[in-house]
Amino acid sequence: MALGVSLPELLTSVVASVKGYSSFVPAYVWGSNLVNLLLILGICAFKTKNLSAQKDSTLRQIPLLLCSVFFLIVLSFDGSLTAVEGGMLLAALAVFLLARHNDYKQGLMERVSQLFNMESWSAPLALTLLLSAAALGAGSYFTLTSVTEISGLQNWLPSVLGGSIVALGFSVPEMVLAYRAAKKGNGDAVITLLVASTVLNSTLVMAIPSFFGTLNVTGDILTLALPFLLIALILFSFSTLQRKWSVYEGAFLILLYLVFLIQFLNPSFS
Repeated sequence: MALGVSLPELLTSVVASVKGYSSFVPAYVWGSNLVNLLLILGICAFKTKNLSAQKDSTLRQIPLLLCSVFFLIVLSFDGSLTAVEGGMLLAALAVFLLARHNDYKQGLMERVSQLFNMESWSAPLALTLLLSAAALGAGSYFTLTSVTEISGLQNWLPSVLGGSIVALGFSVPEMVLAYRAAKKGNGDAVITLLVASTVLNSTLVMAIPSFFGTLNVTGDILTLALPFLLIALILFSFSTLQRKWSVYEGAFLILLYLVFLIQFLNPSFS
């Protein structure tokens, strides 16, 4: 599910890298991770008023989350992300998948085998997937075109919109899925979705575009987004270890994200 909702982000990031907007991708990834760890979790906790996680497998995901995001931070410190470093991020994703393998009743390879079993496919399903892929491709192209046009009119870098408005827009599917799971009382599904989405952003969505050109990590990412991301990781980890989130904690997470968004969009800070 997390991979499915990450496809628009991945396609848009690849298009941005191909067209030479290398600063868009890191800004989007860091902004989207903040949406996951602060805004979406905050909304779920605030609206349900008593979000909780029960499974031990949920807690085992925290080290994997921390390692993948910290690895991305370390690779970004020099202000760029090369194809070699992108390969290292894909290796980190492989480690994450192997570590999670035992948490599922059905193994990863069995799922892949079922997916590509042509006997289970039908003509309407294949047509739907084909049309969906075309819509994703067109949407990714027009999203990037809109971002570059608006950035040019406002004299902004594309990374400013990538880390704020685009990150918010592309996080709507995760927000809807997480909120529905929270309303049903399934806090474990909420945390699992947010962890998987954040790991995919930090590895796959960053790695693939780097193969089409070196990605530029702008200064506002390292000076503005980095402190908020570190705080978000700490709060997310400790609250998950507590296994519950109150309405007040949810409100605080939402407020913290809004503070980041205001600072990121304010030219006096960037």
